[in-house]
Amino acid sequence: MGGQPTGELALRVVVEKKKPIPDLASEEIIPSEISGVKTDVVEGGPAQYLQASTASSEPPAVDGEELKYRPLMGGIRIQIETGFLTAASQQIAGFEPSAPPPGTLGCIALTKEAPPKVVGLTNHHVLLELDKPGDRVGQPRGCSTCSLCLTDAVGTILRGTSFKTNPRVDAAIFTLNAGLTYRREVVKEVTGGTVVPLTVVTGTRSLGEDDLRQRTRVQKRGFWTGLTTGIISGLHCKSPGTNKIPPTEEQIEITPDPPDSLFVNEGDSGSVILVENTGIVVALLWGKDFPTAEQKQAGVKSFVGIASPIEAVLNELQIDLAIGDNPGHVYTVPPAAGMEPAGVLPVASGASAPAAGGAITIQQPLLLQAQEELLRTPGGKHYAGLVRQHQLEVRMLINTNKRVAAVWHRNGGPGILQRLFQTVQSPDAALPTSINGQPLTDSLEKIFGAFKSYGSPDLATDIERYGPTLLEFIGMSYAQILNRLRAASG
Repeated sequence: MGGQPTGELALRVVVEKKKPIPDLASEEIIPSEISGVKTDVVEGGPAQYLQASTASSEPPAVDGEELKYRPLMGGIRIQIETGFLTAASQQIAGFEPSAPPPGTLGCIALTKEAPPKVVGLTNHHVLLELDKPGDRVGQPRGCSTCSLCLTDAVGTILRGTSFKTNPRVDAAIFTLNAGLTYRREVVKEVTGGTVVPLTVVTGTRSLGEDDLRQRTRVQKRGFWTGLTTGIISGLHCKSPGTNKIPPTEEQIEITPDPPDSLFVNEGDSGSVILVENTGIVVALLWGKDFPTAEQKQAGVKSFVGIASPIEAVLNELQIDLAIGDNPGHVYTVPPAAGMEPAGVLPVASGASAPAAGGAITIQQPLLLQAQEELLRTPGGKHYAGLVRQHQLEVRMLINTNKRVAAVWHRNGGPGILQRLFQTVQSPDAALPTSINGQPLTDSLEKIFGAFKSYGSPDLATDIERYGPTLLEFIGMSYAQILNRLRAASG
């Protein structure tokens, strides 16, 4: 009554603009009761996803949102592989960020198969907006274009469901890399470089009418707005959809508490909603109501959060949340067939292993240092631009074109990349002159030929133009390559 809760249940109808009854056609009038239940007409805008904009005018409220969390835990920033440069390298290279928006890792879960996979839970529109299962997921960011690897890689997209196929669920999961450490907790904050957890995940429950009457208080931790509090204010919410979001039903509405606080904002997609001061998860956050023109003009920022019921999410994805036991307990993802070890590059079949255990350990500080050194050279900056332009197409050719994949593996493509990493990380190493007993020049020319035959005209043109120059690096050390690039005009 008068904008204040009455404690009485009602059917809420959201309209962009309330009008006096005399100004409405008969079919536009909302009856005061429907099936004996009172109605409540309120103003609001259509729902929108909580996708972070790379050009957002508002900085994130969370200090250290770029922090790399190891062990992994809920409430932190994640982003799919995109060729994103580090902040320092963006400044050096002059590249504008170009990546699908990041989101929030809600919490850790387990698939219901035997043995279960350890997965991260978030929204479909965070991981699968481009509909590419199998892409890698980074934390805090996607890969670095110049280092040609996902140095922040934590997993691989497994599956997801959007409102297009299920109007109750927008959710997705990604498989965590073998050997990665994680905690079955949601983070609260980072203080003085120390991660302070909010709670251990202890279970789930459904929401009901008593939660509306009692105004159940809930919390969420998103990478953009951090830890915020709200009140369950709507159940069984239904929307006809917009040009960006399909129709939805059985959604949950959360009102900010205090009323003028910022409960959700872009970048918070994928956060789990917890009953306040407990580890009980009740929903998966995905959106907010879009303010009306008058609300925007008035500076309203207290968006209502919209979330999918957690039981619908778990049933659709066939997962269970990873229930924790003790705060601070660190778990390790077990090895499994097809899972990529955390922080290493697997050795190609038939290639000689350049390091014990069949893998090259990625020394991230050295790779990032090399990336910035290369970008400070005219030639390095130019080649970085070429990599940035073509890397997604090249990866797609290898992953989807059987003929290209055959040429790539037959000529030691994975092993060549591994030796490239070894050259960058070891001052005494040089790019080999042969791979698997075949001259490296021959191998690269065959790989380049496959890319030219099945790739785009732009890719073929750039390989034809710059391929011979790249072949000149064979047999050189990293220092020699760096000097050559410094002398290049680009």
